Amino acid sequence: MRWIGNENGLAPDPTWSTGSCEMGNGGHGPLPQGGDPDAPDWCPAEVDSTLQANDAWFWLPPALNPLNSLAALVESYHASRGRNSNWLLGLSPAPNGTLAPQHVALAEQPGRPATPRRRRARRAP
Repeated sequence: MRWIGNENGLAPDPTWSTGSCEMGNGGHGPLPQGGDPDAPDWCPAEVDSTLQANDAWFWLPPALNPLNSLAALVESYHASRGRNSNWLLGLSPAPNGTLAPQHVALAEQPGRPATPRRRRARRAP
């Protein structure tokens, strides 16, 4: 895995799964953010984003830092998964070790279908 170079939830377009996971580490030189289509090594990209607004990776009381909107999370998802990258969504536990119910509810939303699906009754032939 290689870090895409930002924590704003957006992958470059295009993003290749090939490149060197060592580039950018230990003086090997910078890896182009979108990878290298001619590189022989498989090293998929990872896009980081946070559930809380303002790139807050650690828990803050909701009064101090709101959550990102569902629209912002869906946009981040499409701008990462839709651009050939893994999407890492940071969830921050509260000081007591639990996840706030409103955090869990929001994190579940992008995976739910926008409209309920109804099964059609099959007619006998």
